[in-house]
Amino acid sequence: MAGFVALDDEGNLLGFVQLSSSPNSQTLGFIIDPALRDANNHIGQELLSTALGFSRNKINYKDDIYLWIPKPTPYHDLIAKEVGLKKDRELFHMRKDISNMKLYPKDDHIVAFTMNKDEKALIELNNRSFGNHPEQGNWDLNIFKQRQRQPWFDPEGLLLYREDGNLGGFCWIKIDDFLLQKHSMGEIYILGIDPKFQGKGIGKIMMKAGLNWLKQQGVSIATLYVDADNKRAIALYKSLGFAPHHIDRAYKSDPNLI
Repeated sequence: MAGFVALDDEGNLLGFVQLSSSPNSQTLGFIIDPALRDANNHIGQELLSTALGFSRNKINYKDDIYLWIPKPTPYHDLIAKEVGLKKDRELFHMRKDISNMKLYPKDDHIVAFTMNKDEKALIELNNRSFGNHPEQGNWDLNIFKQRQRQPWFDPEGLLLYREDGNLGGFCWIKIDDFLLQKHSMGEIYILGIDPKFQGKGIGKIMMKAGLNWLKQQGVSIATLYVDADNKRAIALYKSLGFAPHHIDRAYKSDPNLI
């Protein structure tokens, strides 16, 4: 991880960019003073160019590089283009108010994840479900262990669907303490269904179980992220009362052209 700042002559912070690495990709995130977000100010471009140059010279520059922007504007489109980044993925951030939700009936196929037992089967299921997805595909034990080490990880919030001894799906819940305390939010982090089990309604069953678990933890607002072109998943989430809140956009670079 690396970070770069832009300061004025008096040392006041004008902008910040952070570069973080994960297997096979790198991610940029940045903040610019709202008063400086216009086409005539180049602080954003200079910060991004610095981070991209650092990536090429210091890190594995063959990795994909993504700049993620929540609620993007034409300003973000402009500066991304100027530093050689192109529009790539878009995610819907969806929300559902569950403060008055009644718990769904329990499904006996659903159990909680067991540490040091279910890892192998879950990783294999994840990779069957997501294939070459840039964040979720091609997991190995090291990647999974990285997720387990996150402060929000709770094995009780990693729900598995078992049928006749086979793992057919999972719903992973993420509750960040800050978001819970400040906004009473919790996230449906990952929903994965084995392709062999698709078409049986397991996705809806798992979502209901995930919403029950969030409700039981005192969460009022359930959130999730979904690719904007995943019409099947969006239809499922809307059927359960989720609505789009905003769009997050990724701009992608070919590192060899930086």
